Amino acid sequence: MFHDGGDFRAPYAPVDPLGYLTIVNDFGVMTVTDCIATAVNVVIPEEVEVIGDSAFNRNTNLESVEFKAGSQLQAIGKDAFEGCTALSAIIIPDAVTVIGRNVFYGCTNLSEVTLPGNLTWIDMGVFSGCDKLTRITIPDGVTTIGSHAFYNCDSLSEIVIPDSVTEIKERAFRACPSLVNLNLPDSVVSIGEGAFSFCASLKDVNLPNSIIDIGSAAFESCIALEGIKLPRSVNDLQDKPEGLDVSVLSTGSVSGLPVALHPYG
Repeated sequence: MFHDGGDFRAPYAPVDPLGYLTIVNDFGVMTVTDCIATAVNVVIPEEVEVIGDSAFNRNTNLESVEFKAGSQLQAIGKDAFEGCTALSAIIIPDAVTVIGRNVFYGCTNLSEVTLPGNLTWIDMGVFSGCDKLTRITIPDGVTTIGSHAFYNCDSLSEIVIPDSVTEIKERAFRACPSLVNLNLPDSVVSIGEGAFSFCASLKDVNLPNSIIDIGSAAFESCIALEGIKLPRSVNDLQDKPEGLDVSVLSTGSVSGLPVALHPYG
């Protein structure tokens, strides 16, 4: 969907009435390619279908982004809002199916996000470093939460994961020190390397019977964690304690963390 537009500029590309945005017709796709650095409140015209790569990147003055009613937006390119440290909230239109990697990386003031219902993938690093994000609801239909997606989200205390999610990739929730409880739906089959490592307040983890693979150091340095119920379905537990038989109750350590492993299923 993202093209090198070259010099092609159609005369009917919509014009931003505030004069903040550069909007081009990129081979028939109305695309925001740039925004002036002094823009504080931006309104995206309904005709825009794509916010291009790095379009608002490091715009530290940007406080709000509004999408006009009837928005036709379908995709947000990689790094589009990276480093927009004044941005506090955003509601992404439901028509959006693609949100590229690192889109909100380092948006340290972002506290409220509404994700579109048609999303199927949370890409790499999308919300990494969003210090004030406290709660996130993953839309039903998302199958994968990408690597580093919520890495280092200091205030994230509640995550709602639907039963469409099958895979949580490496370090997806690493270093989320406010996360206390983790309840995964029965759809999840794979937890990646270091996925919940360094979640210092994580105390309660409930793994579903659907889990098959748990990556290395998945819960490393979760110092408040007292126990994990390990399903019998797990056939690949990396870094498992020496001599652990997952068919019986055992006690050991995962990457140095003392935990009680209670197989069930």
